[in-house]
Parts: sequence; structure tokens; C-alpha cells
Amino acid sequence: MSINGMLMWKKYRQAKFESVALGLRYEDQATAVKYFCTPKHAKIFASMGMGGIHYCTIPGLGDSIFVVTPEPCGEHYVFPVARDLREFLQLVAALDGTQLIDQIPLFGKEDFESALSEHKRICGDDAATDRERLEKTFELEPLARSPYDTVMELYRAFDYSRIQYTAEYYDTLGLDR
Repeated sequence: MSINGMLMWKKYRQAKFESVALGLRYEDQATAVKYFCTPKHAKIFASMGMGGIHYCTIPGLGDSIFVVTPEPCGEHYVFPVARDLREFLQLVAALDGTQLIDQIPLFGKEDFESALSEHKRICGDDAATDRERLEKTFELEPLARSPYDTVMELYRAFDYSRIQYTAEYYDTLGLDR
């Protein structure tokens, strides 16, 4: 991990940034709730605060940020959404929250843009105020590409066989280990 990456994690842990409007709840190992589909050794750092959706890093898989969702997006309960913490926070800011992150692979780009526009219309001022606070707290620049393209590039390129799951995952899904 780069020095900038370490500094970003330090700032994140110190800020313990939370926002109901953005669907971003700070988590640490003491507060994080793991689900059957949470990968082995996952380091949970945030959640939506509902639905079991949470965000983590996975040792051995670099700085990538993964979403974990007990209701799978297609065939994946876990998939990468950002290359590192900074990009994840930029993604949250660009989307006015976490509410659409786990759903991105379900959409075509045009349909996603329409859903995002509707989400922003509904969320209104509360999300905008908290987004500005998030951007200021972490000194965020806008994403280099669209949120859709950012996530889908990672989603399509990732080797899902690299994720190790607990016995509970295999037992719950009736899969061989």
C-alpha cells in the first residue's frame, strides 16, 4: 500500500464518517456484522446500515474495495467496486450515496444513468450536503470516469476464484468446498 493509501485509511478511521443520507455507516472489527457470504478474513470498514450490504478489503487482493451483498448481484455475492479507499469514497460522492453500488452490474449503462438521475432527484438536499461534507473531509476529486464504467471494468476483469469463503458460505448455498 502506498503512503497516500495509508494516510487515507488513517484519516478514514479518525473521521469515522457516517451519513444516513449517503447510506454510509462507519464500521470496524468491533461493530461489523459478517454474513454467510462475507469472505474469509475480510476487513469490513463500512456498511449501508441495512440489508446486510457491507464494504471490505480482502487480504491478498491488494487495495481493492469489495461490496458484499447477501442478495447476490447476478451470480456474485462479492465483487470489486473500487481500486482503493479514495476511489470508493469518490464513487460514493459521485452516486450521492451507496444505495446503487451493489446494483450497478444489474443495469445497462443507459438504465443505470436513468436510475442514478432518479436517485439524486429523490435524495435531494440531504445527500448533497453530506456529499459535500464527504468531499471536503477526504479532499476528494471527482472520479476520473463514470461510476458505471469504474465499477463495471473491475466487475468484468476480476478473477472471482481468488475470493476465499468460509464453510458457512458453502453450507448455506449447498456447494462443495
